[in-house]
Amino acid sequence: MNLALNGSPLVLERLQRLGLVNAAGTIAHVKRGRLWITLENDRRDIFLAPGDTWTIDRDGLTLVQAEEHATVVLTDGAPHDGLRVRAARALRSIAQAMARGSRAFVPYY
Repeated sequence: MNLALNGSPLVLERLQRLGLVNAAGTIAHVKRGRLWITLENDRRDIFLAPGDTWTIDRDGLTLVQAEEHATVVLTDGAPHDGLRVRAARALRSIAQAMARGSRAFVPYY
């Protein structure tokens, strides 16, 4: 099932979860209630209150859970957000490879 991110409010009951796959650049804006967001391979726990906005900054599985009855609006990020997310992902990948001691990234002089 694909979800059209057209800015329509989504109502989540307490402890109801929504799973998003490869949603980097998606913007979550909380209208009512509180949300907990966690991302695959990410130690952060993101908690959002009414009025808070947060942009999903990586692909993979993202879980959005209502900690109490909540209304959230999900929208696609602006085109420049996608570029920013892709650039951050590329830099993170390079940093991880360098941390593993990979020789895949050899500077050219």
